[in-house]
Amino acid sequence: MHTEDGPADARYNEAAIVMAFYNFASEPENWDQILDIVGKADEKALDILQGHIEQAAELSQKIFNGFQDNELHDTDYGILEVDAHSVICASNRTARTLLYNILASLQNEDDLSFNSEDHQQIYLDARARLDKSNAKSTLMRFELIKEKTTLLGVLMSNPGGASNGTDDASEPSMAKSPRRRYRLVFSPISIATDNSKILRTELGLTHSEARLAMQLGAGATVADAAEELNISVHTARNQLKSIYSKTGINRQSELIKLLIELGLLSRILIDQRDIWAAPGTKPDAIAHVPRKYYLLPDGRKLSYRFYGKTDGHPVLAFHSGLDSIVPLVSQVDSAAANGLGLYVIERPGFGMSDASTPYSFESVAADIADFVKGKGFISVSMLAEASGTAFALQSALTLNGMVRSVALTAAVHFMPKTPKERNSNFFRYFYHTLNQSPWMLRGFWRIFRNGFNYRVGRSLITEFYPPGSSDRAFTENPLIEEQFIQKTRASLVRTSEGVSTEMIFRAGRPPVDISALDCPILVWHGMEDSHVSKDEIQAYIETAPQPHFRFQDNIGHTVMHQCWPEIMEDIGNFSRSPASHS
Repeated sequence: MHTEDGPADARYNEAAIVMAFYNFASEPENWDQILDIVGKADEKALDILQGHIEQAAELSQKIFNGFQDNELHDTDYGILEVDAHSVICASNRTARTLLYNILASLQNEDDLSFNSEDHQQIYLDARARLDKSNAKSTLMRFELIKEKTTLLGVLMSNPGGASNGTDDASEPSMAKSPRRRYRLVFSPISIATDNSKILRTELGLTHSEARLAMQLGAGATVADAAEELNISVHTARNQLKSIYSKTGINRQSELIKLLIELGLLSRILIDQRDIWAAPGTKPDAIAHVPRKYYLLPDGRKLSYRFYGKTDGHPVLAFHSGLDSIVPLVSQVDSAAANGLGLYVIERPGFGMSDASTPYSFESVAADIADFVKGKGFISVSMLAEASGTAFALQSALTLNGMVRSVALTAAVHFMPKTPKERNSNFFRYFYHTLNQSPWMLRGFWRIFRNGFNYRVGRSLITEFYPPGSSDRAFTENPLIEEQFIQKTRASLVRTSEGVSTEMIFRAGRPPVDISALDCPILVWHGMEDSHVSKDEIQAYIETAPQPHFRFQDNIGHTVMHQCWPEIMEDIGNFSRSPASHS
C-alpha cells in the first residue's frame, strides 16, 4: 500500500482486505469496498496479502468441512428431506447446524435417526398423523433438555407423490409421478402471530377449529371461547379434541405456544409449497430433476440432468459461468413437444462434475465428445447460454459432421475488456479487477461459495442486471428469482473450482475460430443485452458459413428464459430437416 505512516497502517490495510473479502461472502453490496481497497494496492502489497487471503479461504472452507452439499436453498429455516423409508435425501446448511447434536447422522443416504428415543417417536407419530389425514403438514415439537429450549418443526409431504412408487433408472419423464418424499422444516426462533390461515391450509384444521384455536391461543377459556363463537361448550370441547389430534398437542398451554411459534414458519410453508409442487401441477414450478453421471475415460465423473423426450433428438446444453440450466416445468413440455431430449451437462468443476487439469475449450470439448460417443448418439444439437458459447462452439467443431445446429442465447463469445467506468457494467468491472491477481479470484470464489445463501443470491441478481432494465423486471418475479438463485447454488454445490478456473482461463482468450463449422448457428439475442451488443455478436457469427439471427426487441440478457418455447421449436425444426437449412 502507498502509505506514509509505516508498518502499522500496512497491517491495518491487510486486515481491511481480508475483512472486505469476508464481507463480500455475506454482503455483495460491499463489492465497491473491495474494488476501492484493491485499486489502492500496488503489486508488492498484493503479493504480501496473498497468504492472508488464502488463509481466509482455507478458514472459510474448514467452517463447513464435512457437511454434505445439496440443492436445498439456504434460509433462516432448517430444511431436511427424506424419502418414504426415512432415508435422508438432502438437507440445507441451517438444518445441519440446528440438528447436529440431535440426529445420529446428517449424511445423505443414511437413515433419519434421532439420538433421543422420545424425539424419534415424535417424528414417527407425526408421520402417522400426516399419512392418515388430508392435511398438508403437521407440527413436531422437540424439547431440548440440555439447551433448555424447544425446537419447532413441521413435517410436509410432497403433493402428488406415490407412497409405494419406485425410482426409475431410465431417463426421467416429467409426466411420471415422483416417489413420495417428506420435508422437515425447523424454526430456530419464535415470534408472535395471529395467522389462522396456516392452521387451515397446512395443518388441516376446519374453519371452526381454526377460530376456536385462535380464541384459546389468545388466552380465553373454553367456556369464554364457546360464548364468543356462539357454540356450545360441548361443541367447543369436541373441536378442541380434534385440534389436539391434528396438531399433536394435548394442553392449552402448548396450543398458545404453538400459535406464537407458528408465525415464523408460515411464510416458509407457503414458499416451499410454491416451489416444491409435483411436476405438472403448477405451471411455474421449477423442474429440478435428479442428476445423472457419466464416467469419463480418466475416471472423472461428468454430471448432467435430463429433460424432455426420453427417445428424442439429443440436445447438449452448455450453461453460463456461475449458473446451470434449470428449466421450468412448463418449459420442459416445450422440449418434449418438439421431439427433443435435453442433456444439461455441468462442465468440469461445476455442480457435481469433477474438476479437470488442464482446463481449456479443447479439454471440455474432448469430454463432451466422449459423452456423445459413450451415449451412442448418431447426431446431436447444442444449446448454449452466455459464457457457455465458446465451449459449445469448440465442442461443435470437435464433433463436426454430427451436429445439426448450435443455438446460442445471450451469446458471450469472448471475455469483453474491462469497461472504463464501473457503472457501465459493474459485474464485469469487478471480475476484471480481481482477475489481475488469479490467486485473489480463487480465494474470493471459495469464500463466496461458503457464504452463499438466499439473501446473497438476491443481491447477486441485483448487481448483475441493471436497474430499470427488462432483465431486472423479469427477474423480480419471485418464481423466476427462485430459479436463478437455485441455478447459482447448483453450480456451486460441490466446489467453486469450476467458476474460478474458468474465469482465470478465459481472460485474454480470443474467440473460437468458427469458419470451418459445417452446421447452422442460431443466434437468439436480446437487443437490450448490456453484455454484448448486436453488432458485436453479428460480426463474429457471420464468420461461420451458416449464420441465422433471431434478434428480440424489449429483451436483454435473459432471452433464453423468456423465449424458451420458441428456441426449442427452432432447434426442433433444424434437428428434423437439417439439409433444407444449409
